[in-house]
Formats: sequence, C-alpha cells, structure tokens
Amino acid sequence: MKKDLVLDDLRKAKQELADKSDEELEEEHQSSILFKRIVNVLVASFLVLLMLSFLYLGSPVYSYIFGLAGSSRIDDFNTVVFRNEVIVSFDDETLFFLQELYNPLGDERAVCLLGEVKGNEYFVEGYYKPRVFERAWNYVSHAPCSDDTIIMLHTHPFKRCAPSSTDKNTLRNTKFVNPNIIMLVMCGAERFSAVID
Repeated sequence: MKKDLVLDDLRKAKQELADKSDEELEEEHQSSILFKRIVNVLVASFLVLLMLSFLYLGSPVYSYIFGLAGSSRIDDFNTVVFRNEVIVSFDDETLFFLQELYNPLGDERAVCLLGEVKGNEYFVEGYYKPRVFERAWNYVSHAPCSDDTIIMLHTHPFKRCAPSSTDKNTLRNTKFVNPNIIMLVMCGAERFSAVID
C-alpha cells in the first residue's frame, strides 16, 4: 500500500512537470538558484563577521555570551534553577543583602551562604562574609568558608557570568571537605550562574 502511494506521488509529479512549459521550468530553476545564492551570501557574511569579532574583540565577547547563556535569573519567589537540576531558594533578608552588596562596576565580593540542603534543593537562610585577603575587579581571595556553608558565592562584573577555571578548582578542592557545597557567581542583581561539578 505504501509502495502504491509513492508510485502515485511520482506519477503526479511527472505529470505536473509534463504540463509545465519550458519557460515555467526555467523560471523555477532560476528562482531556486537565486535563493541558494542569497542563502550562501548570508551564511558567508555571518561567518566573516564571526571571525572578525573573534580577531578584533577577542575571547571576552565569547565568555560574555556563553556566560549569559549558562546563567539564570532569579524568579519572583527568590528561586533560581540551574540546568534543571539544582534549585536555590533565598530568604528575603539574604537576597536583599546580596543585591545591596553587588556592585556591577566594582571589585569582586565573597559571601558564604548558610542554610539547608534537601537533595538538589538549597534553601539559603543566612550568610556571613569571610575574611578577604585581596580583591580586584576580576578576582577575590578570601579565607575558606566554614564546613556548614552550603554555597560559596562571589560576584563578577555585570553580565560576566562565566565561572573561571580558578572558581572550578576552588569548588573541586572544597568538595573534599564539604561534598554538598556548590558555588554561585552573582553577575547581576538578579542573575546567577552555578558551579556544581
């Protein structure tokens, strides 16, 4: 039955071609060529722009784009979901403190978040600022968070959400002592990215 339907479709297509004049066929062919040329020009232009942006703007543009893509905004219930697997909920006081602390143009800040972990859900109910050794606009060096910390948080400049290799290494080393801990990077008053693994 399926074979008969295919044969019928082929017969109809053959008949439609036979019914068309040579001018109509030539016009369709020219339209197809024009469409392919337009698509090729658009794709080539995009690739050239991509290469030029990489050469002239450098990798910060890409880290900016990928950082934003990998981050999440906090919702109206003070909750952030990361990769559909980790949920972080803030109490009002802690979130207000973090939003006041965040300076999009200033140096990085560090905060240790306290609370409760239930499976993949982190309920933040308190905070403290660790002793800071050194900080600048692109890094912060601080004393380790205590063993009862559930989240290490530090700020990044506005919309620079991608965690650094140092961030990932710090979390990896901390997990030896505190396996449930995660790291958040705050890159806006309402935007966070997570370092989970």
